[in-house]
Amino acid sequence: MSSLSALSNIGQSALMAQEAAMQVTGQNIANAQTPGYSRQTIALQASTPENTPNGVFGTGVSITAISRDRDALLDQQYRTQSAPASGFQERSTLLGQIQDVYGEPSTTGLANTMDNFFNSWSELASNPADASAKAVVQQAGAQLASTFNTYVTQLSNIAANTRTGISNSIAQVNTVASQIAAVNQQIVAASSSGASPNDLMDQRDTMLDQLSQLVPISVSSNKDGSDQVNIGGIQIVNGTATQSLALSASLTITTSTGDALRSLGGQIGAMLAVLNTDLPAAQSGLDTLAASIVSTVNAEYANGAPAGAPIEFFAGTSPKGTSPTAQSMCLSGTVAADSSAIVTSRNGSGAGDNTVALAIAALQTSSTAVAGPPSNSFSGAYSSLVTTVANAKNASDSSTTVYQALQQQADTQRQSVSGVNTDEELTQMIQLQQSYVAASKLIQTIQAMSTALLSIAPAS
Repeated sequence: MSSLSALSNIGQSALMAQEAAMQVTGQNIANAQTPGYSRQTIALQASTPENTPNGVFGTGVSITAISRDRDALLDQQYRTQSAPASGFQERSTLLGQIQDVYGEPSTTGLANTMDNFFNSWSELASNPADASAKAVVQQAGAQLASTFNTYVTQLSNIAANTRTGISNSIAQVNTVASQIAAVNQQIVAASSSGASPNDLMDQRDTMLDQLSQLVPISVSSNKDGSDQVNIGGIQIVNGTATQSLALSASLTITTSTGDALRSLGGQIGAMLAVLNTDLPAAQSGLDTLAASIVSTVNAEYANGAPAGAPIEFFAGTSPKGTSPTAQSMCLSGTVAADSSAIVTSRNGSGAGDNTVALAIAALQTSSTAVAGPPSNSFSGAYSSLVTTVANAKNASDSSTTVYQALQQQADTQRQSVSGVNTDEELTQMIQLQQSYVAASKLIQTIQAMSTALLSIAPAS
């Protein structure tokens, strides 16, 4: 009976092993389309054999582990490409918003508005006493100032939204970091009890992927199964310990211990770069252009003043008493109140004199209207602003395409390792079914042998 008992144990172990393997296969099939799921594999090995007087006999099969198919190096490669891919995409989006402010080429954009303004002075020079021509100059000047005002307001809105986006992304980093620390704790507890927390590790890897889009990260594993996460050389997660990030008043990212994160990439780094560099450059360019128009036009317009009576076409200073900016640009009070007050002659010499009107109209083609270096015309300076943003966006678009392709390639490589192939799982399922049937047949045969042995009548 002892040999039949051992044989029965072998059959039972075979049934249990095939059931467990079938459960793992079923789990793989069920999660074939689940994002972040890693294919699981059951490891079987022959149980420790038994020495008997008749020789060494096997004792069946045992389950040694249920592991997931995952390559940490491929994960790191994916996350390395993920940060610049998402970063350049975010940068392209924000630069596209700046481009939309300019809206060039357009019949209502700043380029056309400047041309209309100087052309109105040219028309007025043809008939300097014409009241309707003066009204057109007044309207064109007001429209030019309004366009500058609108552009700056729109840029300010982009800056405010970008700042909010950075704050929201930082909050997301802090949330994900805390979640990773919590999962670390669960993984350590499960691992210490001998369990294989595969699903928990999948959750953690999904969080790490999400984090890598916001900022570049490096990940390393501790001996207890928990992970460390570093951003910019600073550790924000170590086991269950975390550091939080914050946006400082100087628009830098700092940790809860006061360390500053530098050379950030990802979505947050892209938003910071646009907020700290591209948007200020765009606004500064508009301010310089607006100030140049105000100063040069006013300088020529002042020549129309009678002795001792200085006049301005545009308001010479902002409400705060500083140099005019694109935001503060407006008509002078006199011109805004009455278009007939617009002067065209030098020193108020007479209604038929168009000297001032001609001089202002000539500013349109002046190659030194905007101070350098390099000095430029109004249209040239504005064209340079538009071109700078366009070139930056084109470069960012190209980089986005490159890094997204690299990211996709890295993801394809790791999916070849960790992804579930349903055809392979179905083939595995058929093999397990056959093995299970064979094990069941073994149990049935053992039972028949036991029955036959018990039916043998004792000798009389």
